Amino acid sequence: MKLLFNRESIVCNRVMREYNKFRYYIMKLTKEEIMNKCNKIYFYGCVKEFFLYNALISDEVYLFLISKNNIIHTMWELYLKYEKLGCSTWDKIDEILECWMNG
Repeated sequence: MKLLFNRESIVCNRVMREYNKFRYYIMKLTKEEIMNKCNKIYFYGCVKEFFLYNALISDEVYLFLISKNNIIHTMWELYLKYEKLGCSTWDKIDEILECWMNG
């Protein structure tokens, strides 16, 4: 069980680092540029909250993500690629992860 906790914290730390880098990048933009990126800002926030507060993320997901870099960005690219995907609920974020894992 300890190994699972380590995987979970590694993935969550990577997600938070990526989110904080993105937030820093956004804060350097002009007001107009920020308005043009509202959808991406919303997406990044939803994914961050998914990993921080969702206790139901499976071991399989953490095993898959442990070796991945740019987790949120990759999920964003899948979200843009497939119209059926969403991010407004944890179930929809699970679908993005399933799409990536089964890709």
